[in-house]
Amino acid sequence: MRSSIWRLIERRASPSLGYRFGRAQMTVLAFEFFASREASGIIPALMRGGATMKRRIGFAITLALLLGLLSPSARAQSAEALPPKRAQVQAVLEQAVRVNGHVAVIVLLKDEPLATYRGTIRGLAATSLAVAPENQVQGRLNVDSARSRAYAAYLQRQHDLFLTKMRQWIPEATVHHRYHVLLNGLALTVPAEKVELLASFPEVVEIFPIVEVFPESASPRARALPPLDVSHTLMGAEELWEAVGGRERAGLGIKIGIVDTGVDFDHPMLQDATLVPPPGFPKTNTSEGLANGKVIVAKVFQSVIDRQANLDARFRTAQDLNGHGTHVASCAAGNLIDLTGFPGARPVVISGVAPKAFLGSYRVCAPRCGLDSLLAGIEEAARDGMDVINISMGAPTNALLDRAAANAVSAGSVVVAAAGNDGPPPAETQNAAGGTVRSPANAQRVIAVGATTNAHQGAAASALGRVRLLEPPPPPELSELLGFRGLNGATPFPETALHAPLRDVDLIDNGVADGGGLACEPLPPWSLVGAIALIQRGQCTFAAKNQNAAMAGAIAVIFYNS
Repeated sequence: MRSSIWRLIERRASPSLGYRFGRAQMTVLAFEFFASREASGIIPALMRGGATMKRRIGFAITLALLLGLLSPSARAQSAEALPPKRAQVQAVLEQAVRVNGHVAVIVLLKDEPLATYRGTIRGLAATSLAVAPENQVQGRLNVDSARSRAYAAYLQRQHDLFLTKMRQWIPEATVHHRYHVLLNGLALTVPAEKVELLASFPEVVEIFPIVEVFPESASPRARALPPLDVSHTLMGAEELWEAVGGRERAGLGIKIGIVDTGVDFDHPMLQDATLVPPPGFPKTNTSEGLANGKVIVAKVFQSVIDRQANLDARFRTAQDLNGHGTHVASCAAGNLIDLTGFPGARPVVISGVAPKAFLGSYRVCAPRCGLDSLLAGIEEAARDGMDVINISMGAPTNALLDRAAANAVSAGSVVVAAAGNDGPPPAETQNAAGGTVRSPANAQRVIAVGATTNAHQGAAASALGRVRLLEPPPPPELSELLGFRGLNGATPFPETALHAPLRDVDLIDNGVADGGGLACEPLPPWSLVGAIALIQRGQCTFAAKNQNAAMAGAIAVIFYNS
């Protein structure tokens, strides 16, 4: 009889919850039932009579499951509150990264985050600016107000209760990030065979795969297009500067959060001794004192993708070792720099659009970027009250990333995201998810920024060149490489062929602290005179490698992936 009841429960549960439950999921639901008020009246009645204790307990469990799952109100609530989880579980198993054999996921829990909570729980006041506009500081969500602290503490308790219960059934689960400002959820790793069980917990509203995301790196041709002395004219920045009293005042008092690969805190465009950080700043979550008067936040968030990796210690700081975040930060708020007299540069003055703005650096690629660390960085920028949050990275289409960005707008920040550099999808995938505009640039109320052509063609005309490897004969895929010129477009490629030996930096930097062909530290003097340097990518920016190679006498550089 008990087997028949199990089959009935499994058959009837399927349409209401979106997929067929196994015995393990039923046990979780039984756990929920016995914690409810309904159990108090049913269990004593079942304990009367002459049945043995074992049979009475058995029937109590099966009947509790039957009543809990098949009541009309339970079915209606499940159908309304829970999306189809079968598709979500399948997406997780197909798309999520694996870490030490476990699947990386983000689960959203049933309560609203701080940014959208409307006061629906007795005793906890609304925190959403849409309902409680007084819960703000300078127009941004006040995460330190009494009501915000109270609701955040409630969410923390709910997280802890859920984790305590979950670990009874999934003891292998590991928590990597918690979210409660823009999202209410957790980043976890769990065994693949327990993803469906995790999704079945009543507290879990949705489950998403953690995937790798990438900065929006420019194509070689885009890199050859004109620098900041020309792009401001294309954007009409001069008119805006005039409206605020000149470029020297543009951005005064504004805080711009750069969610990216970090920034180079030593870069001259990212230092300004005339700026005084606002109250409560600088902020950091590491032991290094990297923040300065210009860059007032120095925080790093490591993805679960790299959490177990044996990485160089510098990958765990807020310092940019890629260059992308430094480039983005300089475009947004870099100081005025006069390049007149600088070796190899054109005599121009460059700056960011808002050179007097403060910058917050949220490094989410350390070194790789995961959806979990990207969401953590966006949430932290909103928590810190950034006026503008810039996200020059993303994914083809990602509902969770879009939701976080939209909720950051609800929290009072202006969110700016790169539309992407990939263009329309190939013809054979036109009906697939994604397109020209990527997430989170396609989220509601997010400003999407794309590229445009320009009239400064002289810079691009001689920017690209071909590099041929001759001896010894290389493999076909390396016989010809696409190259582009360096600093500021000052010097075009030579019109005639340039022949030079290729010299592996790994063979000459044995005495350098880094070694390994990385060229992150100065190389032996004259060690690359007249040669093309072969340098391994990683651990520092391309600019640093280029400079060290040039100082050692190299005439060009070829980078290779490790």
